[in-house]
Amino acid sequence: MKLAFLYAGQGSQHVGMGRDLYENYPAFRAVLDAAPVDFDLKQLCFEGPEEQLNDTRYTQPCMVAFAAGVTAVLKEEGITPAYTAGLSLGEYSALHCAGVLDAPTAISLVAFRGKAMAEAVVGRPCGMAAVLNLDRDALKKACEEASGLGVVECTNFNCPGQIVISGDAAAVDKAGELAKAAGAKRVLPLKVSGPFHTSLMAPAYTAGLSLGEYSALHCAGVLDAPTAISLVAFRGKAMAEAVVGRPCGMAAVLNLDRDALKKACEEASGLGVVECTNFNCPGQIVISGDAAAVDKAGELAKAAGAKRVLPLKVSGPFHTSLMAPAGDALREKFKSVDFHDMEIPVLFNCLGREMGEGDTIPALL
Repeated sequence: MKLAFLYAGQGSQHVGMGRDLYENYPAFRAVLDAAPVDFDLKQLCFEGPEEQLNDTRYTQPCMVAFAAGVTAVLKEEGITPAYTAGLSLGEYSALHCAGVLDAPTAISLVAFRGKAMAEAVVGRPCGMAAVLNLDRDALKKACEEASGLGVVECTNFNCPGQIVISGDAAAVDKAGELAKAAGAKRVLPLKVSGPFHTSLMAPAYTAGLSLGEYSALHCAGVLDAPTAISLVAFRGKAMAEAVVGRPCGMAAVLNLDRDALKKACEEASGLGVVECTNFNCPGQIVISGDAAAVDKAGELAKAAGAKRVLPLKVSGPFHTSLMAPAGDALREKFKSVDFHDMEIPVLFNCLGREMGEGDTIPALL
């Protein structure tokens, strides 16, 4: 017989969890003591208060730290699974057990996840409930009937006979009532602080670096997947044709201010086009253009104090004036594209913010 570990998700936390393990197993104690969080994780797990422990910002790191500690104890005893899995949040614990994430990384990831999920519905009363012994079609119908009160969706098909619904609190309550009227054996509210796995968890914003902007627009509902893929295929060909037979390149310059780097580019321009094109973040600027000019500007940048100059694995001088023919081709191509309304705000590369009144997506691209 093979052994499998199944890790729990949110809703199974309780005040006092882990206290006995912490007192009796050094391996468990080591995991909790090293948890990289900005609150007293042990105090919250052992003493509460329950309301805070049930807040997803705290539930998630507490649950994963607990699971990682148990995994460490079992491993120390020579007990390891043939398979591992997790319900929702428990998937991070399963990945830790499988060696994909170390304990501090898993805990810090879910701490970030918890904060992001809380921020997605801040100030919005939400909930989840497990519905027992009602088929999915009947439960979906109950959710549809309750949707006049807010978002409510079937989100977790845990096992035959148990489906979880999630969404706005009033809508979840109403769907639960309708489910019971339709024959559900029980409707059990879960000890969670958010509408997990629903559309309410969608990102507040989306963005992409350069080519990634097309993926962001797909995420935001502006472009369907086939259109986004065909557009960037056209874009790639147009960009390649703009500099066919011309050796070009790009390089990331680290820790040199933009004025000094612009000066280096100006001094290297006798060898060809070289421009500052991507201001990625403080301390990282990308230069692009003719290969010889990019190489020379990189040398001058290092002489001026740049920490490193890293050539990029690209085939063109993207975002430079050399791409003007590709820009013209795209401008014509966009006339035949149906850009849908945004479902999620996109932060655009050339603006560093959302588009404003008078901006258009084709022009920004």
